[in-house]
Amino acid sequence: MATRTTALVGRDEEFARLDAAFDRATRHAPTTVLLGGEAGVGKTRLVETFAERAQGRGARVLSGRCLELSEGGMPYAAVVEMLRQLEGEAGIPRLHQLAGDEAGELARVSPALRPTEEPRTPELPLDPSSQVRLFESLLRLVQRLAAERPLVLVMEDLHWADTSTRDLLGFLAHSLRDVGAMLVVTYRTDELHRDHPLRPVLARIQRTDGAERVDLGTLDRVALGRLLEAVTGKAPGPELLQRVHERSGGNPFLAEELGAAGIDADAELPDSLRELLLVSVEALPDAAAPVVRAVAATKGRVHHELLGRVTGLEGEDLDAAVRAAVDRAVLVTDPRSGAYAFRHRLLAEAVYSTLLPGERERLHTQLATHIEAEPGLATQSAAAELAHHWHAANDQSRSLTASLEAAREAEAVAGVAEARQHVERALELWPQVPAVEQRAGIDHAALSRWAAELSYLAGEARRAVALQEQALEEADPEPTQRALMLERLGRYRWLAGDSDAAVADYGAALEQLPAEASARDRARILAGNSQILMLRRQTQESVAYAEQALALAERVGARDIEANVLITLGTSLAQQGGEHGLKLLGEGRAIALELGSLDEHARSYLNEANALAHLARFEEAIAAATQGLERAHESGQHRGFGAALACNVARPAMLIGRWQLADEVLTAAPRDTGGVGAGWAHGTRAQLRAARGDLGAARDELAAAREAGADRNELSNAVYQRAHAWVALSAGDIDEVVDMVRHCPPIEDDPDEHTLELLAFLLRASGDPRVRRRLEPDLPDSILAACRELAARLPSVRRAVPVWLALAEAEYARVVGAPDEVDRWGAAVARCDELGLVYHGAYARYRQAQAVLDAERRAGVRDLLASAVATARDLGAEPLREDIADLARRARVELDAAAPGPDAELGLTGRETEVLRLVADGRTNAQIASRLYISEKTASVHVSNMLRKLGVANRGEAAALAHRLGLTT
Repeated sequence: MATRTTALVGRDEEFARLDAAFDRATRHAPTTVLLGGEAGVGKTRLVETFAERAQGRGARVLSGRCLELSEGGMPYAAVVEMLRQLEGEAGIPRLHQLAGDEAGELARVSPALRPTEEPRTPELPLDPSSQVRLFESLLRLVQRLAAERPLVLVMEDLHWADTSTRDLLGFLAHSLRDVGAMLVVTYRTDELHRDHPLRPVLARIQRTDGAERVDLGTLDRVALGRLLEAVTGKAPGPELLQRVHERSGGNPFLAEELGAAGIDADAELPDSLRELLLVSVEALPDAAAPVVRAVAATKGRVHHELLGRVTGLEGEDLDAAVRAAVDRAVLVTDPRSGAYAFRHRLLAEAVYSTLLPGERERLHTQLATHIEAEPGLATQSAAAELAHHWHAANDQSRSLTASLEAAREAEAVAGVAEARQHVERALELWPQVPAVEQRAGIDHAALSRWAAELSYLAGEARRAVALQEQALEEADPEPTQRALMLERLGRYRWLAGDSDAAVADYGAALEQLPAEASARDRARILAGNSQILMLRRQTQESVAYAEQALALAERVGARDIEANVLITLGTSLAQQGGEHGLKLLGEGRAIALELGSLDEHARSYLNEANALAHLARFEEAIAAATQGLERAHESGQHRGFGAALACNVARPAMLIGRWQLADEVLTAAPRDTGGVGAGWAHGTRAQLRAARGDLGAARDELAAAREAGADRNELSNAVYQRAHAWVALSAGDIDEVVDMVRHCPPIEDDPDEHTLELLAFLLRASGDPRVRRRLEPDLPDSILAACRELAARLPSVRRAVPVWLALAEAEYARVVGAPDEVDRWGAAVARCDELGLVYHGAYARYRQAQAVLDAERRAGVRDLLASAVATARDLGAEPLREDIADLARRARVELDAAAPGPDAELGLTGRETEVLRLVADGRTNAQIASRLYISEKTASVHVSNMLRKLGVANRGEAAALAHRLGLTT
């Protein structure tokens, strides 16, 4: 009789790639494998076989699956399953030991870590950093496990993953560095429609170091013949093999089903995929039919007891029905939980599709009724399963109450996105449920406020604004409550990019707050108003509100508000040059640390570094932001604040010539979180990539910055626009450059140093002949006038302001051909040297030399160019180095050739020399792209250019030349 097989055939190449990835992980290299393929192609079989091999080599393997529940579902289902496996293997005492100080956070997703006297999930506060802390705690647990022996984490069926699990996946893929851990994820490629939320997550992961995509294709005829032989016990004849291959398309699962059905060369093949899948199901005895239908309705796994209650079968009758389905390999038993599931999800989908609407509703009603009566019958989260089943049963009333309970449970495990989805469903069901407020235990306005706060925490600020506005329209709260609701609306509007409306909301909150309101509520609104105004650089107004808030907070002992205000007030004063401001920042940080207010603690470092950078105290700024990064890692705030803190290291580091530090810290920053910090990080890195000549990577970073909203947020827009202009000018995208110059930013009421730097760069772009001839003649005059006005309005303590103005004056002189251009560039050089702005100083020297030559003079040109080219070479600023070299060649100026470097000797750019070294090391284009943080297409272009310049025929000849010249490492 034909049977199913566990044989793995035709997968030698894929298996070898998994083995190689495991070897890299054991050497503590970052390792993530994205294993994709159509349903039934053998992803699970491959990873299970690989897992057995890894365990044989001493690894610990933890695996979990995502569940196919309706929207919302259970957050972190795969992680919960992994932790249950760890609990079973290591025991609860050892699990507690491994969790260490993170036990409280990890208890959200591991019931075994909850105190025995606390049966429910601990009600840890939900705030913007709740998910971050959970992720960091999980990371530290993984690091402890990997320190004992190699660790393989397998997450299957990511196409069904909830939002929180997708976020966690991105975090782990980016953060698992320098540990002996390997992350393997599987997903159905045929499920990933154009707008599938997993698509951008996979794209971001593929850009991380150590990520590898493995596409599992169908089997060829030879491999398919071996599979059929394993199933039937004999080699198939050519005709049968051809028919099965044509009918299955080489899909192993479908071919196995055909083989197991005993079809021979003369038999009629099923007409449809569903008929094929149902062949084995229809061969079951009648008594097994209710069992497989019930399991299909669960969309996952089901325990023996629940199966009996739903089917009405008991004792030996139930055992016999289940045994028949297991023997025919329709159902399998999960070895860890003892629950039943279909051997493959395709079978479950086929069976579920045969159920009539009435049958589906009855099955879901029965499942929900029994789980509601005895929550222990659920295989995962009873609340999430109830929400799914009551919704599928079309019972709106019970669906609403179950959704609210599922939302509370999701909040308890920091599943913000899932909680939001459950609450949104309750809002949709609200009009359909009689006596709804009595059943829900909450009114519609309160539900809208709840949904608004969850939307805010989930990063959906625009939705939060809409819901909060709706709540304000519906509710008739007492004046204090209304003022507090306006305060939250102001916060949401700010994050949505509508700062004017945010300020108006905070103003309205203060106006409508009654005189009898508590001092704490008044202090809270004043503090929020002060912070928004500080971020808008309306310093005087911010300070006034902060001083009022601080007095109230100190009077009533509101230490949390006091910490917030001290940090805001300290930032405003420090940016004006006052040492007292830095002292207040330190006091606020100390209180935040005392209270365990991690957000405020991280914000203090962020603001201190930013203030120091504004004062051109660049080394101090780098030190403060670096310390903040270290503390953020320790406290679990890295995901929330890591990107912004990294930028506060990278920005001053780039200015003073520490480009390698800037690159390293930006590479390690969490850029998959979205929001202002991520947009800022992508924009900063785009500028760095463009300055180094890697335009492909620069464009990718710029696109990611736009995706994160950097072009729409006041805090990051100038940084984004500067990066955009730099990339466009470097790439020769003249239309874009002309458009940016024509629409240069206006001078706002709140002047910004970044805007001055951007205007100076737009004048630089205007000096390009291709740009200049398309501009209105008086436009450079307007831009220079704006620069002068802006510089006059900025505080005198901003020591970089004279640098940007000097550069703007010199660029203007270049554009209009002013007779004093040489002197203006000399002034710019002096300003840059005064603050140690390395790149800008080199650039100004290059332009000064060019101006000297244009004036038909040569005195000092060689010294200027020699200094500039040495700096450009040290920084890896290839476009600038090439411009300097080109000017020197045209002017017949011999630059110092004592240490030209291999790139100059071979005619290669610095990036091409890096590529040559990696080619000599045997790296593929994909590996080169991963190592250099560029796209594979860009890597291919560099390889082609390198081969052409060297005059070699292939990579082998290039490698041999590199070895002869000592360029290998």
